[in-house]
Amino acid sequence: MHHSEGLDITNLFILMTIATIVAVVVKRIKIPYTIALVLVGLVIGFFHILEPITLSEHLVLFIFLPALLFEAAWNLNIKHLKSYIPTTIIFASIGVAFSIFVIGFFLHQFLHFPWLISLIFGSIVAPSQK
Repeated sequence: MHHSEGLDITNLFILMTIATIVAVVVKRIKIPYTIALVLVGLVIGFFHILEPITLSEHLVLFIFLPALLFEAAWNLNIKHLKSYIPTTIIFASIGVAFSIFVIGFFLHQFLHFPWLISLIFGSIVAPSQK
């Protein structure tokens, strides 16, 4: 296997199909979708089921980020959000910003990711923490 630059259409289709299957399965077994995706991703990576993907800014910004933001917005409970407006505002601003920078800092310092990628990844992960 060789390392591909970016993500070809075949791997994209396979990954989207796997993500769809995971979404259907988690509805039946009652575990969080993001946890199931991580577990499936670990299995795919451990057994080298697909060719490795090189993460680029474009891949994160145009493929992963929109899908994650859409999924989070789609599953948002508006009634629950309205009942906790002050707390939500604090966590949505200060808490998420803090989490983004902590995650970005650790990715930059220990995995040597560029600052931009580290902070973008932090902005993807931080809002989904529970």
